[in-house]
Amino acid sequence: MDFKQIRKKRVLAKHDLRADTFQLISKEVVAETKNMKSAAVPVANLFSSEEYVKVKKSDWNKILDAFNKAVSRNHLLEKYEKKISNLEKNIAVLTEQVEKLKRFVASMGLGEAFVEFVKSLAPKTMKQKLEDAKADATEHNRQRKNTQVLPEKNKRWQQEM
Repeated sequence: MDFKQIRKKRVLAKHDLRADTFQLISKEVVAETKNMKSAAVPVANLFSSEEYVKVKKSDWNKILDAFNKAVSRNHLLEKYEKKISNLEKNIAVLTEQVEKLKRFVASMGLGEAFVEFVKSLAPKTMKQKLEDAKADATEHNRQRKNTQVLPEKNKRWQQEM
């Protein structure tokens, strides 16, 4: 294998999530690259053996624009990969904490209490809200009746004295 293939495999291995997508896009870009290569005209150099190419100004601007976008996307990709890596670390830490919590709850025999606690945090359906409101209203009415009954008992008690 030559150096370019090894380097390409390293890049693909590093970014294995995007490897398939990268290969598909590379195939689409090959046509545009061939088009740009055909626009370049080789020019002989009088002073050295290095080969030069002559390109129209419009094609040169396209090449610079593509290079600028590629470099920007690479920097953006690196930034997001760092962010993804940090988030994956956070997920791993939180997963470990959840496992520790599960072991603690199980060791203390608090499983049922924990399930009830989690259920209390879940958003209630409209039916549950109505049932709770009815229960609260019933309790409120019962307490109000009890407070009305108490003064009557107090009056009777005072009259007996």
